[in-house]
Amino acid sequence: MPLFLNPLWVAYQQGNPLAPVPPFTLFGSVTGPLAPNGNAGAVVLGTAFMVTEPDLRLGGFWWWVCATGSQPTSAQNFALWQETSATTGTLVPGSLITSGTMTPGEWYCLNYVTPLALTQYTPYRAVTGLTGPYPETGSQWNTGGPYAAGITNGALVAYSDVTGSAPDPFGSYQSTYTTAGSDPAAFYPATGNSGFNAWIDVEIIA
Repeated sequence: MPLFLNPLWVAYQQGNPLAPVPPFTLFGSVTGPLAPNGNAGAVVLGTAFMVTEPDLRLGGFWWWVCATGSQPTSAQNFALWQETSATTGTLVPGSLITSGTMTPGEWYCLNYVTPLALTQYTPYRAVTGLTGPYPETGSQWNTGGPYAAGITNGALVAYSDVTGSAPDPFGSYQSTYTTAGSDPAAFYPATGNSGFNAWIDVEIIA
């Protein structure tokens, strides 16, 4: 029987023979909370990450939709920002994307038609906005939390919170929020809250 090799696997392995093969996500099969928090207003949320290999792209976003409660399931916007300081970022051009209707109790996957090129070792923030409750788990990225050292999956790395052992180069919080509005292309989330996890994931591809 002939052996067929995925050309993306071959290219990636030639670049770094010991590296795991993409796609990479942060949480994999880990599920978020059963019910969302009690937020009622507009909010933009973000998760900070980087890639440690060249020639990788953001294929899309994953977002946890709680099984119970009143988390919105209608169309929702997502975007990508590049961090420029502890409290500021620059929107990546062409990164705004809109979901379809989401199903409670599972991860929702939203993919770009044309994935976005990422720069190696550059801090990014995956961002989404909505009005209403959202998934939130406290004390996950800070000292004593399960992700106090961040998350590493192959070439994908999520930083820890500022009190964890692997914060980003700017000393930013990990999961962040802003209540200035619900448009993730207009409002950059920079406020942290005790290492909370907002359950935004990314999918990194070659």
